[in-house]
Amino acid sequence: MSWFVVPRKANGSGGPGPYAAILGTASAPQPASIVDLPALRASQVAAVYRDLRHSLEARSNQPGASNFYYGEMQMRRYSEDAGFMERAILRAYWFVSGYGLRGLRALACLGALALGAAWVMVPGGFADHHTPFSRALLFSTRAVIPGLGNTEALSDAGKWIEIGLHVTGPVLLALAVLALRARVKR
Repeated sequence: MSWFVVPRKANGSGGPGPYAAILGTASAPQPASIVDLPALRASQVAAVYRDLRHSLEARSNQPGASNFYYGEMQMRRYSEDAGFMERAILRAYWFVSGYGLRGLRALACLGALALGAAWVMVPGGFADHHTPFSRALLFSTRAVIPGLGNTEALSDAGKWIEIGLHVTGPVLLALAVLALRARVKR
């Protein structure tokens, strides 16, 4: 059970007036009463957040709606009603881009992906096996940006890494652009 404290009013008229302390008519503080509330599941809180978000979106209040969207997604991620895969996808979506609201986080993941791929490519990603880190970093940066081709001779492992970069790079760029769009839209 959840609880919070509700102060009791001194009288039925809403308590002593604002000048009661100055006039000396203020009564002693009344003890607080405790109100028991039923415990809510995360999925119930997510539904409340969703309704509040829709209400704010209807009034064109995008900053407030985005805050409720973030809260709704957090509750969906913590929900025990969701399956394991849904929670895993939501956790990855939160980690990579803050549910599409944190563009800098998506760009940081893109940079980390390019650096990690370059580090893996140095020892065995290229056909000649004697590759400096700068060449591998240039290769991985070109691979994550759509439309930039690579003409490097790659080993089999390097080809698989390139495919992974071609898939994940545009996704991370799209998440960063969507977060930027949401920020500008506010």
